[in-house]
Formats: sequence, C-alpha cells, structure tokens
Amino acid sequence: MRVFLEVGFDETLRRMLERDRTPTSTPAEMTRRFWARYAPGQELYLSTARPRDRAHIVIDNTDPAQPKVVRSAGLP
Repeated sequence: MRVFLEVGFDETLRRMLERDRTPTSTPAEMTRRFWARYAPGQELYLSTARPRDRAHIVIDNTDPAQPKVVRSAGLP
C-alpha cells in the first residue's frame, strides 16, 4: 500500500522555520534556501515521480492533529 501525505509549501516552510532554526540561522536565510533549493527539488520530484497519482491513499496532513483522507483507492 502506498500512502502520500500532502502538505503545501507554505505549511512546509512554516514547520521548517520552527523545527530547523539554529542560533546562527535567520528566518530570511532559511526562507531563501527553502524557495531556492527545497521547493524546486520537491516540484521536480512531484512532477516526475507523481507520488500523489500512484498512492492508494492520499492524506491532507496540513494539520497533523486532524489528518484528512483526500482519496482512498482500492489496493492492487
């Protein structure tokens, strides 16, 4: 079974800023790196591997306390 947890880039950035902050990092630099490196890499992965299309279950995990099943397909 393949499960895809879906979270938008804005929420991913918010989580990263909270989780990965170090004494020497700044939110501005982290945000710049996110949009320059992480987001394009994810876009490439999402467009080539198409994990959402291949998943049996897609879950909107924007709010981890209340995940929502977006799609549930039968298993092969």
